[in-house]
Amino acid sequence: MLRWLINKLLQEPELPPPAPAAAVAHETQDFSGLLRRRAIYDKNWKIVAYAFTIRPLPNASGHGQRDDEILICAIEQLLSTASFKPEVWIELEWPNLALLLAHRFPTQAKIVAIAHGEMTLDKENVIKLFPLLEQHHIQLGATAKRWHIDHIGLGMHLKILALSVQSPDLSQLSQQIELCRQIAPTAQLWINDLDSREAAEACLQLGANYISGQVFNW
Repeated sequence: MLRWLINKLLQEPELPPPAPAAAVAHETQDFSGLLRRRAIYDKNWKIVAYAFTIRPLPNASGHGQRDDEILICAIEQLLSTASFKPEVWIELEWPNLALLLAHRFPTQAKIVAIAHGEMTLDKENVIKLFPLLEQHHIQLGATAKRWHIDHIGLGMHLKILALSVQSPDLSQLSQQIELCRQIAPTAQLWINDLDSREAAEACLQLGANYISGQVFNW
């Protein structure tokens, strides 16, 4: 009787049953941060800004207002907890620029909203946004798309004009840069998506103010 009791006490404890497959999959999902950033370099190869987007969200069908609202909230939280010396460039769709007015960013933060996508706003409403954004210490930039055809003169108000280029043909690139200067004469030119150091050097020699691309993340 005594030996049976000792053996019973020395038995290994029973292990809990394995977690269901669904639970295991849930634990291994990628819950990394929402923000994705790209370093922006100037002519001296110094990082002067970071362009922020959000990572693709699960079950999302394209990019829309929800994604831009999440991006703005994430940037607002980031700037409230950390001091950011470089400029913060937030890439938003044109119709969602007004979402910025519902948020409060630190006055010392240097923020540029880079508008992209289809221009669905009329010129008058966009012009009205400029002083409102400036009150929130936000300047406006845009991608170099066809919006300038129907919105002549809008480029005069832009701080940044973004042009997406990979491995450029130098003659075509020179023409594109010249067109960008006509669209937004006072804006600084940001050439993005470059895939080689040689292409970046060529863009700088042709007059680009800022460059970025996957090549700088390798």
